[in-house]
Amino acid sequence: APGEDNAFDRGAFSAAETPAEQRLAAIIVEVLGRGPVGIDDNFFLLGGHSLLGTQVVLRASEAFGVDLTLRHLFQAPTVRTLAALIEDLILQMLESMSDDEASARAAE
Repeated sequence: APGEDNAFDRGAFSAAETPAEQRLAAIIVEVLGRGPVGIDDNFFLLGGHSLLGTQVVLRASEAFGVDLTLRHLFQAPTVRTLAALIEDLILQMLESMSDDEASARAAE
């Protein structure tokens, strides 16, 4: 069970900086019910598991408008790595759109 005895050393805590990192950290705090969550904290080492991971994936998919899977979270379990993956997915999505589609999406 998560607790102070198995928590990360908070001396090495790095707060989220980019908007994607900040939103993702907030989602993880909401799902886990504990915080703060640093950008290098591993979701699974903080007490997350596949059922909670599914909630993170669904909330992040909705928040960022991308198709995330639980596999993405397993491959990128920190805020830093998952935010970078999400940003890559957004760029890929934008690159595949026409200028009109990208403008319409940006207006949403």
